[in-house]
Amino acid sequence: MGLDFAIDELYASGWSALDSSGCAHHTDGRAFPTIAKITQAFEAQGLTLSIRHIQLFDCYRAHWREAADSSHKSLHNTTALGAVVGQSEQEAAVYALSQMRRQCVTASMQPISEYANAGLSNLNPSSASSNVLISIRSAVDRASAHA
Repeated sequence: MGLDFAIDELYASGWSALDSSGCAHHTDGRAFPTIAKITQAFEAQGLTLSIRHIQLFDCYRAHWREAADSSHKSLHNTTALGAVVGQSEQEAAVYALSQMRRQCVTASMQPISEYANAGLSNLNPSSASSNVLISIRSAVDRASAHA
């Protein structure tokens, strides 16, 4: 895949480098967030990002899940909400951010009936990050049911 592709996907997700603090620059001049800034972005959404090296394939796997201190611990807390791989830790982190941003956009477009169908209608819909997490969980549940 390469860092180029990951950066392309990040920009395609609507990310911009208006605030370039905490950003690195690619050889073509484009800014992209450092791993520390990416971790902060996940935390701001109530998620935890984990990146680990997979020696067998000499690649890095980034996966994200609901943060352990979230108010919705009982709902699939151990289920990864998303995962990606990359050739480097930076590539995996940048690509993970692009995919998480896409999940958030997709989740915010789902109608409220999706929450009711998932049995989650009693949760507080006023919290934007809770709605995103609920929608992502619903999508993961539907995908798991079809697998």
